[in-house]
Amino acid sequence: MGLRRGHDGLVRLDRTKLDTTKLDRTPTGAPATLLLVGPDRPLGLTLRRSRRWARMAARLLAPTLDRRLADGQAPESSVLLAVRAQALVSPGLIRRDARLWGQLVQRASRPPVMRSPRTPLNRVAIGGCATRLSEVRSRLGEPGPVSARGVAMMNRLLRDGTGPLYDRRAPASRLDAALEQIVAAFDADVAGHGLAGDAAS
Repeated sequence: MGLRRGHDGLVRLDRTKLDTTKLDRTPTGAPATLLLVGPDRPLGLTLRRSRRWARMAARLLAPTLDRRLADGQAPESSVLLAVRAQALVSPGLIRRDARLWGQLVQRASRPPVMRSPRTPLNRVAIGGCATRLSEVRSRLGEPGPVSARGVAMMNRLLRDGTGPLYDRRAPASRLDAALEQIVAAFDADVAGHGLAGDAAS
């Protein structure tokens, strides 16, 4: 895959082993521009082109990068976080996420299907949090910037098979609290233009 673990335990990208024919490209085929900030950039934000190896690495490390973004790490603090955040707020992924949330609510409103290969839903909690779920979905459809942290938190909740969306022993209050945190992240980041990207097409 082009990744290797060093003696220090860190996973690094081996650029010589990347299949560059499968890299994501922007609609125009041109590399995107990233804003980076950190202790090694004393003058503040630095403009940098998104390279193809970085886009490939961000795809391979998406779950790890999503966790870091969901925990509040600024996307502009590293190249890979910036690339991943940019992907999370792209119009295509935003539309996909909104569709997934809609499908989840629809599934929860229908009787369960016997012997379905799908992960069982916590229908009681989802039904009790319908308003909050609609709030999350509405944040994805609003014009202007979208919080990369909010999207990462939302994806983490969707992927967590033991979380309140799927654990039928979890009370609705637990799911409501998780959704409230997601809505708060969307609103706070967009209001302050922090950890956000423009999802407009």
